[in-house]
Amino acid sequence: MELLVRDASTADVGPLAQVAYASGLGEHDSGADKNYVEYLLTHGRLVIAEDHNDDPIGYAATIAVGERRMLTDLFVRPDRQSAGVGRALLDEVLTSSTNPMTFSSQDARAVTLYTRHGMSASWVLLYLRGDPTAVSRPPGWTVDTVPTQTAAVLERAITGLDRDEAYAYWASRPRAAAVVVVSASGQEVAAGAVGGGGDEYGVSHLSCRSPAEAADATVAVLAQLTGTARVCLPATHPAVGPLLAHGFVVADFDLFMTTRPGEPAPPAALSPALY
Repeated sequence: MELLVRDASTADVGPLAQVAYASGLGEHDSGADKNYVEYLLTHGRLVIAEDHNDDPIGYAATIAVGERRMLTDLFVRPDRQSAGVGRALLDEVLTSSTNPMTFSSQDARAVTLYTRHGMSASWVLLYLRGDPTAVSRPPGWTVDTVPTQTAAVLERAITGLDRDEAYAYWASRPRAAAVVVVSASGQEVAAGAVGGGGDEYGVSHLSCRSPAEAADATVAVLAQLTGTARVCLPATHPAVGPLLAHGFVVADFDLFMTTRPGEPAPPAALSPALY
């Protein structure tokens, strides 16, 4: 099969959406989401694969997280899978990447592909979904809605990472807000963002100063939300147990894969942007 892998552009929003919908993705945070595509084009690398008829058959994307590169997307139309398209896309976006990482689905073909590129599964990321009104904000804790720059400044103090662009993107999502969590002692202990459309609505990101504060901070943010909400947590995150006890369920899970074998999950952060 003739295959062309090239850099995508804003003109490819339609073709990217074709692949996204064929892959079972929704209209938010996928190739069908114009804001998401523009974020990847501006701050990452997004490539598209076409056949000899110029029909779109797959796409892949990466973003920089500190000094590392995260594979955020790799999708191939179901009718074109197992033909080397995924491998060609991965080769292109991970060229010269140092210590790449990704969240793999449970698809055996995806795990095999990433393993062949030097990554190994290190831990499980849970997609928890539930009714946030079932949880109560810890006594004395507050969650303040703040400008994105305010949250990004606290994020840098906590993680050392510059996430200005990520916070700007999270703020563009439906029902979005940047937040700072203040503990009962009056300390700013976490920075993050909430929002999202459809099934993506929930906690977009949250970085906490310490594992001891992570469960209360996560619950405090969730308690501000309305309607069914999603939160993505490493299976070892201290908020997992309390949320399951309050009726949240594991709707899905991914495998964190990295070229650093045995790399542990961050103890005080939640995903999809963990680091």
